[in-house]
Amino acid sequence: LLNVGDSGVIVLRPFPEQSRFDVVYRSVEQQHVFNMPFQLGPQSEDLPSSGKVAEVPIAVGDVVVLFTDGVSDNLYDADIVQIIARRLSAAVPPIASPTQPLVNGDPEVRSVAQALAMEAQRRGSQLDYQSPFAEHARRAGALHLAQGGKLD
Repeated sequence: LLNVGDSGVIVLRPFPEQSRFDVVYRSVEQQHVFNMPFQLGPQSEDLPSSGKVAEVPIAVGDVVVLFTDGVSDNLYDADIVQIIARRLSAAVPPIASPTQPLVNGDPEVRSVAQALAMEAQRRGSQLDYQSPFAEHARRAGALHLAQGGKLD
């Protein structure tokens, strides 16, 4: 995997016998300073080679979620896991198999993506929510941003 900036990836492994998913990998955000992530584009000096490369072993049934900072600014990893577990646990197994993996466009995938986006937007608009973004702001000394979610 190659990740640049504050977009991210999380890999979850299902344990159906315990009705849970465990995080087996989570990318780390790259920022020059607080709220100034690495970015690719014509106005940026950041390059793809600035990205973080990770080799992540993927197993049958793993759930790989790619997301933007709109999700990670407003949802903790535990929230992401809970949303995915709620949407997929009843179906794991056998919704995916080595010969029939779930892919973008499948109803289950759309359901998870919509649930993550809706919850991130809902929390992002809450002024009294202690979001991941607010926690990072507090640690960086940006106290004027240390309360509530963050809508992009």
